[in-house]
Amino acid sequence: MLIAASFGQAAVVPIQAGVSAVLVLALGLESAGLIRMEDVAVGVVVGLVFSQILLTPDPVREIDAAADDLLVRLAKAFQQSADALKADDVVKAEAALRSFSSSHDSLIALAAGIDGARNAARWSLRGRLTARTVAETAARYDRRAIRLYASALLFGEALANALRKGAAPAPDGLSGIISETANRCFRLAGAQPASKAVQPLNDAGTAVPASWYDTVIHLQAVGDVLRNFEEINRPPPAS
Repeated sequence: MLIAASFGQAAVVPIQAGVSAVLVLALGLESAGLIRMEDVAVGVVVGLVFSQILLTPDPVREIDAAADDLLVRLAKAFQQSADALKADDVVKAEAALRSFSSSHDSLIALAAGIDGARNAARWSLRGRLTARTVAETAARYDRRAIRLYASALLFGEALANALRKGAAPAPDGLSGIISETANRCFRLAGAQPASKAVQPLNDAGTAVPASWYDTVIHLQAVGDVLRNFEEINRPPPAS
């Protein structure tokens, strides 16, 4: 029991070691020893089959599910922002900002999913078989997801501030770009093909009022991250 406890495992490990010793002493070495060894062998095989193959979660699917949840929640917040801008409604803009902020829970879940997938890739058979895919998927979302969330949150705050301060009329087409940003998040979450890129306002020769400059800049930062995701998810050209 002391040897079993020295490995720092759960309490059941030294308990099982003690039970094994008692059974060997009570039933005799000739019968109990062989029986216990057979029990251990069967237990190890069954435990490995269930823990390494049957009941092991798909690490890649865990990451993708967490990333999809983040993208969907951000998409809904962008759609709220577009509606707030169309109605010139500060209350709706502040609600959208709260939606952006609450999506931080999904970002934390994504980070936990990435850590769990990397751990599964080291310690489970299914993880080892998909270790390369796990590494690529984790690298895809690791830093880009943080950039996407941060840029979206800054955009939501800038939009709410602009409407709260009664800024000059928003640039033409800004509401449409926000709606298309929401659609791009939805499409990425559903693994659908990317749509035609929307031309940034300042590249289209449209003068951006100073009161809307931060909103436009942060929205463009969101678009840059989404474009990066779309390029990664784009299927290779046919040979």
